[in-house]
Amino acid sequence: SAIATFILLVMVSLSANLTAQKVSPTIDFSAYKRLKVKPSEADPSVKNWDSAHRVIYDKAIKNNKVLLWLTGTGGSTDHVPQSFFKTALDQGYRIIALSFMSAPGVSQVCKGDYLSQNVDCAAEFRRKRIYGDNTFLPIPDQYQDAIVPRLTKLLQYLSKNDKEGVWSQYLDQNTGKPLWSKI
Repeated sequence: SAIATFILLVMVSLSANLTAQKVSPTIDFSAYKRLKVKPSEADPSVKNWDSAHRVIYDKAIKNNKVLLWLTGTGGSTDHVPQSFFKTALDQGYRIIALSFMSAPGVSQVCKGDYLSQNVDCAAEFRRKRIYGDNTFLPIPDQYQDAIVPRLTKLLQYLSKNDKEGVWSQYLDQNTGKPLWSKI
């Protein structure tokens, strides 16, 4: 789908371009609201990969878009590209650095004999990692470990627990799912 393709392109390009950049410890984010939310706080069914989501935004800007940051393979929300985040914040974006299972990577699973027996391996892998809705057995991810369910639960959690952030604007009021046009 278009969302999966977009998420994949963002993950690949940002991971490749920013992995080599040094993270500057000198950038001051104190002017912004900063939250850390463990995935298990937003969704008690989460048992794996429970490092905190990071949320950063300017409280003065009420109707801005969300930049969804997804790490590359084995990445962590503890190590983010600070200068890139600062630029996005200065442009008025809110940032969600989402914690999700990012290991193993597709190139570690879809290779050799397994790949030759399943030419759809990469697509099935990514579908499970993004949506959690297929039965791709080579990775242990559960539904609640996938990107879209974790983002959905985080936005729902923020809309209840960070009223000043007006996070409900990023959820479809009928379905409770993310409004992708604002993300």
